[in-house]
Amino acid sequence: RVQIITNGQPVGTFYGMVYQGLDANGLSVYKKDAEGNAVKENLGSALPDYTFSITNRIELKAFDFSMFWYGSAGNKVYNNTANTLFLKGPLSKGYNVTKEVFESNESPENSNAFSSRFIEDASFLRLSNVTLGYTFKTSGIDWLNRARIYVTGNNLLVFTGYSGYDPEVNVDASENGVPSIGIDYTAYPKPRTFTFGINLQF
Repeated sequence: RVQIITNGQPVGTFYGMVYQGLDANGLSVYKKDAEGNAVKENLGSALPDYTFSITNRIELKAFDFSMFWYGSAGNKVYNNTANTLFLKGPLSKGYNVTKEVFESNESPENSNAFSSRFIEDASFLRLSNVTLGYTFKTSGIDWLNRARIYVTGNNLLVFTGYSGYDPEVNVDASENGVPSIGIDYTAYPKPRTFTFGINLQF
C-alpha cells in the first residue's frame, strides 16, 4: 500500500518507510526504531498546499495577446516509474532500465519496496496557453463584420523540480478501496500543441 486514508491527514497521503541510502552491500537502509525495526511515517500528500494562476490579455491596435499560467506548491508525487526503471533488480529480470543504473553501487538483490526514496516534490509552474491574434480592417467589406487570424500554443513551458516527464500525473487506480492520487507509473505527459485559426463574423 502506497497511500492511506487516516484521521487528521489529507486524502492522498503517502505512508511508508523513510529511505536513508545504501549500505556497503548496496542494499537499502531505512529509518528504524529503538528495536531495529523499520518504521513507517507520513511522507507527504499528493494534494498541494497552494494552487495559483495568472491570466493576462493585452490589445495593441489590431493585435491581441493573451497567456495563462498556473501551478501548485507543496504536493508530492510517487515516481513509481523510477522505482521500476532506475534499480538494478529489474535488470536481472530482463527489463529495460536507464543508463544511470550502471553508475550506481546498488545491488541487483536490493528490494524496490515502497519508501520515501522516490517521493518527490511536484510543485510546478506551467505556461498553459499563449495566443497571438491579428484583426483585419473590414470597413470596406459590407458582408464581413470582422476577420481575425490567430495562433495558439498549449503547454509551452513547465518549471518543476520533479524528475519525471510531467508533475501532473496519476495512474488513476485504487488499492484496497483507497483511490490513488499523484502516482506516476509510465504516465503519458501532457502534449504540446499548436493551433492556427481564423475567426469570421458576417
